[in-house]
Amino acid sequence: MNKTQKKEQDKESVINKQGELDDTHYDNVYITGGREQIYFKNPFDVPIYSELWSSVAFEILQSEDANQITDMGCGPGHLPYILRSAGIEQPYTGYDFSKVAIQMAEMRQLPDCTFINKNLYDMGDLPVSLFTCLEVLEHIEKDLELVAQIPTGCRLLFSVPTYDSHGHVRKFKDHDEIRERYGEMFDLEFIDEIFVRYTEDEDPIEHKIFLFSGIRK
Repeated sequence: MNKTQKKEQDKESVINKQGELDDTHYDNVYITGGREQIYFKNPFDVPIYSELWSSVAFEILQSEDANQITDMGCGPGHLPYILRSAGIEQPYTGYDFSKVAIQMAEMRQLPDCTFINKNLYDMGDLPVSLFTCLEVLEHIEKDLELVAQIPTGCRLLFSVPTYDSHGHVRKFKDHDEIRERYGEMFDLEFIDEIFVRYTEDEDPIEHKIFLFSGIRK
């Protein structure tokens, strides 16, 4: 094993051992703006993620099952900002366990958007709607418990990464690993992949975000 492989192995070991991070951690992330201050920026000016959110908006525009939208892990409201900018007017409800994220989302004053500060594991009875869950499932240990709350027949648009980062408890090498984990609960369809490069030494071929659609069985 060379030094580069050893470094990557050590990094993965640390990330896998750290476990799920709590709401206090994410409150602090939002307060400070996160990596490159992305949480203080206009959503269209956020590299990588603006492409992901725009891809989701396009998918919703093509959908016939989006009478209302429920966002699991809405953060500071980047996605609904882009949805409204794209002319998507359906009622939107976003959930997040970070009270700071919810406060930031509410400050956007987006029309017909409701933001609720609640633990995603305990959202209660959810409406029949189109669900989104973007860059969330890799951060939580009970991801299957979370998506199990989605009513049968409802559609979920979700994204997961191929790479490690602070706060990740898992990653996915390819489509097969995603289908292996979520395929028993959802009829899955691959939609898009977004290539990720935060620094010049990162290989975008190896660092991706996969966007999937699933119908709850």
